[in-house]
Amino acid sequence: MTWVKGGLTMIKNYFSVGEANHINNMNKEAQNVQLGSAVRTALMGDIGWKDDERYYVDGINGLDTQANDQGKSIDKAFKTIQYAANVARLVPGTASVATNKDRRKYIFIMPGQYNEQVVCVGNNISFIGLGQKSGGNYGVIINFNNAIAATAVVSLTGEGLQLINLTISCNQAIPIVLINATSRGILISGCWIKGIVAKTPTIGISCKMDDSVIEDNVIFGCATGIDVAAAAQFTNVIVRRNKLTTVTDGIALANTCVPDNSEISENKVVGSTSSIVNGENTDVIITDNMVKPVETDAGSTSGNNTTLA
Repeated sequence: MTWVKGGLTMIKNYFSVGEANHINNMNKEAQNVQLGSAVRTALMGDIGWKDDERYYVDGINGLDTQANDQGKSIDKAFKTIQYAANVARLVPGTASVATNKDRRKYIFIMPGQYNEQVVCVGNNISFIGLGQKSGGNYGVIINFNNAIAATAVVSLTGEGLQLINLTISCNQAIPIVLINATSRGILISGCWIKGIVAKTPTIGISCKMDDSVIEDNVIFGCATGIDVAAAAQFTNVIVRRNKLTTVTDGIALANTCVPDNSEISENKVVGSTSSIVNGENTDVIITDNMVKPVETDAGSTSGNNTTLA
């Protein structure tokens, strides 16, 4: 690959061997697009991908080791999400949790069934599922065999953590996703949080976080869809465009939580006893939600919620 070894050494860290070979097989026009993008990224203050900032997971072909640059390309992926999280959360080559805010770690997860619990204590890490979800049977599915029975299926603690385009399954009496205290800047987007019809999981997403967004998710088959527990922080949080179905309580804020300056909007809550409950009765905007059959929004600072018969 003369474009790497000759003149354009500035971009040599932006492609793995597999990616370079893939580009080499492209036609000239496609190569120009791919390489031009890399050159622009390199020239823009070196803000693009770095070897220690993107990781890949393949549950079928992967291998959990850091030898020989394992995990840093699609063709040399890690096997488990948990192993990738353990690597990504640390400063490379150390046992210290990374706290730098100018670089984000990305974990790209190949489609497949990942029968594991994921626990991450770290910062600035994105867990991104590749492939289309379809009722929880395709794409990236965490805990497909529903064997996890303690604490939560996915447990996050830290700042700037993201769950994107994942299916997370559970049939045990635990939270499916648990966001622990002191967390902030969390994003949960485009995920399918999947319980069972019997509503055995206690909570779809258990929140203790500030400055965060929960959006465009499907939450199904839980006692409570989204729950803000007693004494939990919930300041500057946006909960929007989620669909919650087959839940007892849709979105519940405990009467001793701290839900200041937050917004619950454009959610669809179907088949619940209590759709949206703000027990704290404080500064929360609850507006433009669609609920069926009933909604209680005591403490809402805005109406415009629709209850369907």
